[in-house]
Amino acid sequence: MVYKEIEIDSTWQQPLGEIRVIQEEADGRELRIYLYDNGSPLDLTGKTVSVYIQKPDNTMIYNSCRVEGNQATVTLTLQMMAVSGITKLCELQIIDTDSHTLKVTLPPLRIIKSNYDGAIESTDEFSALAEQINAALTATKNANEAAEEARTTAATTAEATATTVINEQKGQPNGIATLDSSGNLVQMPSASDVGAVPTTRTVNGKALSSNISLTAADVGAVSQTVYELTPQNGWKAASVASACHLIVTGRLAAITARLTAPSATIDSSNSLIFNLPSGVVPTKYIDVVMTCGGDISNAAGAQIGTGGSVVAFSGTLPSTERLSIDAVFLIN
Repeated sequence: MVYKEIEIDSTWQQPLGEIRVIQEEADGRELRIYLYDNGSPLDLTGKTVSVYIQKPDNTMIYNSCRVEGNQATVTLTLQMMAVSGITKLCELQIIDTDSHTLKVTLPPLRIIKSNYDGAIESTDEFSALAEQINAALTATKNANEAAEEARTTAATTAEATATTVINEQKGQPNGIATLDSSGNLVQMPSASDVGAVPTTRTVNGKALSSNISLTAADVGAVSQTVYELTPQNGWKAASVASACHLIVTGRLAAITARLTAPSATIDSSNSLIFNLPSGVVPTKYIDVVMTCGGDISNAAGAQIGTGGSVVAFSGTLPSTERLSIDAVFLIN
């Protein structure tokens, strides 16, 4: 393992030069970055430090860094070195315990082309995001276990207390009535004696002689269902964090999808993006704009059919990446 030391004043200093590395190296180099604040070491203790890199082919890196004192160490992974050229963005992201965020620009990486150019497929790498998700899942699991333990303890304590009180008050004046030899109360009160509601009373047409369950339709409420849509014919969710969802509230449906296309050329073989769930039928054909990176001026078109299919219009897309569909429509 070889390393390069870099000193950066995180306040306003613009880093100079660039860092020369070789394509398809894997974990063989480290950047040891020493951060200062107006000349004084910037203490990174207790802070979360990540490196954010946009590679020459626009794929992204978001990885965690090791931290010690004012030093953040970046390991140059295989995916960082997968494509030759100069990185378009290279910066550190520092988040403290109060969620304050500081970003520090790093010198760009000049990745020298190797003899085995293209042997490794360049993809996004999000190890920092994965670590944050795992930490959140672990915290949720621990919280659920603690809540369950507290609930069990409280239930046990309440049961023991209730048993003691019942035994002390059983058969006592103004206490708990006793049962006769048949298991009935010695003095069986009527509903009017205790101010109870008679079992002949109804709620929304449902008798109170047994437990009742009310549905959304019983009280005129609108139900809501969330569906996850599965892209087809080579269409894919844009990233691990992206999803394709359909939310149905009554007769109103809303679709949100972040996609990558199978090809820039769309024809009958790959125009179908996905089908809506069974029973979700639009009242009419809906033409929607499929934006590219949120840019409405650089967009394509898609259609939501009354048969439940969502298709892209045939033709040439402005890009196969970062395509977005956002639409709200009525269903039967």
